[in-house]
Amino acid sequence: MTHKHFEVIEQFTMAKSGDEGRNEDGLLIDDHFIAVVDGATSKNNRTFEGKTGGLLAKECILATISRFRGDEAFDEAVAAIQRALVAKLSAETYGHVAASAVVFSAARGEIWMVGDCRAMIDGTVFSSENRVDAILAAARALAIRELMLSGANEETLRADDAGRRMILPFLQLQHVLENQPGDYGHGVFNNTTVHEEILLQMSKCVDISTSSEIVLATDGYPQLKPTFEESEALLARIIERDPLCCREFLATKGVASDAKTFDDRTYVRFRVF
Repeated sequence: MTHKHFEVIEQFTMAKSGDEGRNEDGLLIDDHFIAVVDGATSKNNRTFEGKTGGLLAKECILATISRFRGDEAFDEAVAAIQRALVAKLSAETYGHVAASAVVFSAARGEIWMVGDCRAMIDGTVFSSENRVDAILAAARALAIRELMLSGANEETLRADDAGRRMILPFLQLQHVLENQPGDYGHGVFNNTTVHEEILLQMSKCVDISTSSEIVLATDGYPQLKPTFEESEALLARIIERDPLCCREFLATKGVASDAKTFDDRTYVRFRVF
């Protein structure tokens, strides 16, 4: 086990609403880890002391990582995070909550990926595509196309995303596919999985064997670029051309009329040596 040294070049996190108190993304940087976490958007309006389930999941994961010794192995760390969510955010009290994460371990010289956060290592992008999200994003795009042909306009659909409402029943059922085998199964941290074996099988551990420049980010960026400026510029162009996220970039939600972008976003770039 070779401990890697690292230097953070740039970092950023922002809520889609502009209100950082509602940011379901999170970033942790300490002597041992760099962690990017994306709490899943809630499929209901429930909050707990003003916090959504996605925000609580993010906070639980970051707090768990901050208490690690620093030399945890991949499977040990993933299991510990998953158990913390089950123990601290019971489904009976909080309903279903979930989150994705991508973590750099300096002690192990590895990138750990659970869910749909992204990593770029020396220009090569690593990600885990969620087939269900892609299907539902395409279904929403079709619904919006039909609504616009029927007379709806972009302003109305940004104020009230009827396309998302049409796919919402499927989004609300999607949790039953989490950490399940099969074509539609996908790995993610949640507060219901009590056996971590399939979650580990659906997660990635990428070795950083040489000096590298690395980007970790949430899926608030449709496509990763080597620098924050380039990633932000691409995001801005997409939002300008396709704010409903139904043509150029398909998503299960668009840019609401009171939001700055379609999702919370987090980006960190660092050098490993």
